[in-house]
Amino acid sequence: MGDLLKGISSFRGAVFPSHSALYRKLAREGQQPHALMISCADSRVMPETITQSGPGDLFVCRNAGNIVPPFSTLNGGVSSAIEYAILALGVSDIVVCGHSDCGAMKGLCHPEMLVPMPNVAAWLRHSHAAYSIVCQAYPDDLSEGDRVRAVAMENVVVQLDHLKTHPSVAAKLATNEITLHGWFFDIGTGEVQVYDGVLARFTEVQEGSRCRSPSQDEAIRMSCRGLPQRLQGSSAMTNSGSVSRDLASSLVVFLVAIPLCLGIAIASGVPVAMGLISGIVGGIVVGLLAGSPLQVSGPAAGLAVIVFGFVEEYGVAMLGPVLLIVGLLQIAAGFLQIGSWFRAISPAVVHGMLAGIGILIILGQIHVLMGAKPAAGGIENVTAIEESVSRLTGTNVTNEAVALLVGLIALLAMVCWEKFRPKSLSLVPGALVGVAAATMLTTTLELPIARVDVPASLVDSISFPTAGNFAQLVQPGIILTTLMIAVIASAETLLSAAAVDRMHDGERTRFNKELFAQGVGNGLCGLLGALPITGVIVRSSANIQAGARTRTSAILHGVWILALVALLPGVLGMVPLTALAAVLLVTGWRLISLHHVRHLFQHHGLVPVGIWAVTVAMVVLQDLLVGVALGLALSILEILPYLRRKLVIRHAEIDDEIHIRLRGAVTCKDVPALLSTFEGLPDGRKVNIIGKHLFYMDHTSAETISEWLRRETKSGRIVEIHPPRAARHPRLKPLFDRFSAEAA
Repeated sequence: MGDLLKGISSFRGAVFPSHSALYRKLAREGQQPHALMISCADSRVMPETITQSGPGDLFVCRNAGNIVPPFSTLNGGVSSAIEYAILALGVSDIVVCGHSDCGAMKGLCHPEMLVPMPNVAAWLRHSHAAYSIVCQAYPDDLSEGDRVRAVAMENVVVQLDHLKTHPSVAAKLATNEITLHGWFFDIGTGEVQVYDGVLARFTEVQEGSRCRSPSQDEAIRMSCRGLPQRLQGSSAMTNSGSVSRDLASSLVVFLVAIPLCLGIAIASGVPVAMGLISGIVGGIVVGLLAGSPLQVSGPAAGLAVIVFGFVEEYGVAMLGPVLLIVGLLQIAAGFLQIGSWFRAISPAVVHGMLAGIGILIILGQIHVLMGAKPAAGGIENVTAIEESVSRLTGTNVTNEAVALLVGLIALLAMVCWEKFRPKSLSLVPGALVGVAAATMLTTTLELPIARVDVPASLVDSISFPTAGNFAQLVQPGIILTTLMIAVIASAETLLSAAAVDRMHDGERTRFNKELFAQGVGNGLCGLLGALPITGVIVRSSANIQAGARTRTSAILHGVWILALVALLPGVLGMVPLTALAAVLLVTGWRLISLHHVRHLFQHHGLVPVGIWAVTVAMVVLQDLLVGVALGLALSILEILPYLRRKLVIRHAEIDDEIHIRLRGAVTCKDVPALLSTFEGLPDGRKVNIIGKHLFYMDHTSAETISEWLRRETKSGRIVEIHPPRAARHPRLKPLFDRFSAEAA
């Protein structure tokens, strides 16, 4: 306190006299600030110092986490400051400024820190969307500092979206009388980055130039995604901006997709041409028809294990007829509008299945990394490791040892690039860097290791099914595999599409249309003799992060794959197989994704975690069918006591508000009804979810409601949660507390 009093004395004696005329003018004429700055209350962040503003230049609102709660009928300090700044002071710019090493964002990443601070925890609910985006769209292996930084940056964008829900802001945006800016201040370096509405990412401030934040003409319109389309303009400039962003993002996705198309084909035990054909079909055909415009489809690592075992037993020629039937099943499911039933599969089973597949991919690709051939099963691959290792040593350096060294260099290059890549090259994928490094090393030194076998012409690789192939479809094993691929491909696609919807504020996914598009794509892949395809979150998240706005990006990425194979097939033939194994090791690790296990435990307890663990174990120790079947059986067993209690959904409109009343027990069987109700609600209306008469809710339906809440509140919809009575099932209270936090 002594220092503060000394500071006051210094201000009165030295500072104020030299600025007394300015202060007298401000006292006489009042303040006329040019901008409102909403920043964190962190003592290291000083808006006036950062901007070198003088008295009267800046209207400042500070709080923990630079948060802007969405507009509601409840009064609050931030809402009042915004309204006063716009309507009374007439500011023309609003800045939301986040910063590095933010304590509030650390609290989001570590909720256990907030247990003794319930008011802070409640306040930070307004930033949960930022944390969810980082969990879903960013790599799982981010360092602690990078994760906090990513959450802080995403939080700036989330709060900009919240700003647009305030009537005073929305009105001024509609008439171009106000500009919104997102800033990020690095405490350690003093750098300030601005959110670029055109590129949908943060860029450096260049001295002497105006920031191309969501503030300049086209950028305003492109960043104001929550506003009606008519306010976003339809000028040629806007259209050309969308085309340029889609073109740039398509190249990024192309660079991500090429190593995966090659690697997944190798992991599936088929020629690489089959993976490339699937990538082309997934991009051009499915991209053209997709119900999820920003989702990118192609061969998926999640199906590689199934295909590998199937090809080993029945031969690669039988894959075509199977995919034709899979495609027909998906088309039928889309026409019958049963896409929502695939979303009723327990998240514990889906993520357990993917984690098990990830482990199997790792166990198999360890052998490829050492220049050996993988076995069909997890146990077989474990027992064969000793034999593969024994080939590494000899009187001279063996080819297998050289292959291992090249693979490890590719793996190290990928990991180091993901950790330390320059900001200016943030969109260059690590897989491309790893494969390029291994390829240049192998080519330069002419190393004697296996490389990708690419046909001179892709047309020569097309293999149409024969009548004899179709005659074998009646075999029980083939029938089971067909159904398994259809269910898993559909579930993975729709799960990915739901995740994609959470990453952007554009057009929502039409799930049945997406299922139809996937069916057309898989049917065509079957006809051409290619691999099965799904919507892939890795490609899709890269597409969105690169700034894609329409389906053009996904279509163009397929065109680039076709052009590369047609014009430069020799380039692909230089890639060593061990480099692709390194790519798949990273892919397999990301499929395991322990974040989902932590999420299940935190919100739903031990039972879903147990289902996840059993599914993983059985997929690895037995096979995929046994693991998924047992996981589904345990999920049903969990809800068995509550199946006799029917869910009743009442829908009413009262005083321009929508009231959704839930009565009875909500389980996975009710997910289609929940989706039909919630996704059919008109935009912009306040929704009251009333659960006073609920008796039980399982984790599948809870995740369905939570996903809808996060998406709708981010878009500006006001949702009010009314919890069940205290005497109901003990799981209901924490679930509804979570819903209230997500709706806040």
